[in-house]
Amino acid sequence: MSPARNRKPILKLVLALVTSIAAHGIAWSGDFSASINISDRAQAGETGIRAYPGSVQVPGKGDDPDGAHVQFAFGGFGLKVVAVKLKSEDDKDKVAAFYRSELSRFGTVLDCSQAGTGERSRRDKKSREITCEGERAKRNGFLFKAGMKNNQRVVSIESSGDGSTISLVHVEVRGID
Repeated sequence: MSPARNRKPILKLVLALVTSIAAHGIAWSGDFSASINISDRAQAGETGIRAYPGSVQVPGKGDDPDGAHVQFAFGGFGLKVVAVKLKSEDDKDKVAAFYRSELSRFGTVLDCSQAGTGERSRRDKKSREITCEGERAKRNGFLFKAGMKNNQRVVSIESSGDGSTISLVHVEVRGID
């Protein structure tokens, strides 16, 4: 499988998260400054989520691990997205149990694995609480979320050959009402 193809699921997940967060509006304040930092060498630790014991990072280009670290700052608005893909020999159910517990460090864990399950009731648009609305795991996979809209962690787990593929994502936003 090509490195670009390996990155496709992570980039889709990141794009979906960025789009859903950005749709809530931007608040401008104070002096204006801008910066952009992009790296394709993110490590699991940069997400704030522990790597599953015994897992290895999926290779990307050459010897570099498959991951992305993107950081934008424009005036009072800032966005940081870190995404990493791991592979484990353990089955998805065992991996899912680990991440349900791991994500609890960041607050209530939402299980968005199936359409209509784990969703909190619809809240007003200004709520800082995350929901599963419009998101679910790939077929027979798991999708967990924890945190708040402006600082959330997402874990996606899928069966893959003799084990599991794990995507870890951290999205942090400032300047969004």
